[in-house]
Amino acid sequence: MAAEFVVTAAEQGFDAISPIHGSPFLSGVDDAAYVPFANGELVDRAHEVGLQVIPYVVDDPPTMAALIRLGVDGLITNYPDRLREVLDARGLPLPTSFPPCNL
Repeated sequence: MAAEFVVTAAEQGFDAISPIHGSPFLSGVDDAAYVPFANGELVDRAHEVGLQVIPYVVDDPPTMAALIRLGVDGLITNYPDRLREVLDARGLPLPTSFPPCNL
């Protein structure tokens, strides 16, 4: 299934895909019931056809770390501070930090 999703995106001229990271959605790699959608096969196939992979919504540090190890190109999260901590712990470059938006 991952190959079909990736091929369709590439054929449509997209330069990135943003798949859900896995299911249950609010869970993560530490949940025994968790099944990843953004897995190594999907990331490798997407990169082969020139697509970036930016999974959503990844809010727990263990899942963030697992996806980074797979080689994703970015993560969509509600908790950028957590992601910055995960990146920093791995010695990876940190994106520019912005103050919280108070609406």
